[in-house]
Amino acid sequence: MGPGRGGVLDLSVAVKPLLLPVLLLLVPARRWRAPAWRVAVPLVLSPGTALVVPDPGGFLTRTLPFLLRGGDSLMRPYDSSLPAVLPRLGVPPALAVPVARAAGAAGVACAWLRRRRADPGPARLADTAAMLMPASYPVSRPSYEHYLVVVPLLVAGALESDSVTRSPWFWGALIPPVPQFAFPHLDASARRAFKDAATLSALALVPGVWCARSSRRRPAGPPAGSALP
Repeated sequence: MGPGRGGVLDLSVAVKPLLLPVLLLLVPARRWRAPAWRVAVPLVLSPGTALVVPDPGGFLTRTLPFLLRGGDSLMRPYDSSLPAVLPRLGVPPALAVPVARAAGAAGVACAWLRRRRADPGPARLADTAAMLMPASYPVSRPSYEHYLVVVPLLVAGALESDSVTRSPWFWGALIPPVPQFAFPHLDASARRAFKDAATLSALALVPGVWCARSSRRRPAGPPAGSALP
């Protein structure tokens, strides 16, 4: 990854920490100093941002506990992460967490397979990054519809002949957020979490299967002289 793209990634993570899973792009390339810079830039910029918010200490007393424990009692019903949703379907919490971690690991493996596919152009980098984001969804607490940030990136590659957006399954994954779509036998307080969980799980599954299948149709290994991670 060149300096220009690296700087964009630095600033992107600083502005939107949600994009932190994209840093895994650099791990298979064994560029260990690059992830350190990707983390250092947001850490340097964050104190300046804290000076302009009304309550800087609230990050430690409210925001951080919220992120680590999956939300307070008010927001927990809307948490769509697998450790939050599966117990509401009758799955024991002791089993829900390993299932979520296994799903996340499978997503990272699919991203690695996509990275190994030696095709030219920017699609390889974009597809791998887009796969890493929903791969982090199952184990993130809390999780809401913000992981849909990958949809514009995937749609941008629709002109590619083998883009995942040309699959009807991809567009089917976007049906649950439609207001007219409703799961039966669910009250309004539970419906949003299940709709988000269905969409985010499908957005992880469909590109994941596509990455795994497409990697068998193309030769592995980066092309000679490739600068991509």
